[in-house]
Amino acid sequence: MKFASYRERIVWCAAFLEGEGYFTASRKYSGQIDVGASQVYPQVLRWLHDTFGGTFHQKKFKDNKWVEQTVWTVRGVQAVGVMMMLYPFLSEHRRAQIRRALDVWKSRRINAKYKVVCKNGHKLDGVDYRGKRYCVTCRREQWKNFAKEKRAQLHLVKAG
Repeated sequence: MKFASYRERIVWCAAFLEGEGYFTASRKYSGQIDVGASQVYPQVLRWLHDTFGGTFHQKKFKDNKWVEQTVWTVRGVQAVGVMMMLYPFLSEHRRAQIRRALDVWKSRRINAKYKVVCKNGHKLDGVDYRGKRYCVTCRREQWKNFAKEKRAQLHLVKAG
């Protein structure tokens, strides 16, 4: 399908996903967030793939009551971007689904590799022998406290 502009393509994708798509986040799988759609004829899904990327897989049914379908899915941060891009063009029902999905996604724990500050708000500016980042300020405090405790224990042993 030819589109006059990129905006026209986005509006078409929003209209298609309004009727045939889904916007979800799973609490069970630590906030995994998805945008997807399934169709018997995969050409329509290729337009979504050309616009947003993502993956395809085949959905087969155990009993042969239904025809095999192609499923297009976008996950993670890419799905968040798709949701935010389509949000203004969707109905209130779909917007509510997106808000719920984003709330679940935002409530998950952040992977350590993406953190930039420690729990006290200091910059993670050190790297240990395993390549793990740490806060130099907090580590220094930990060593000072450890040394104080050891001196106190030695002082008690000498006095006792």
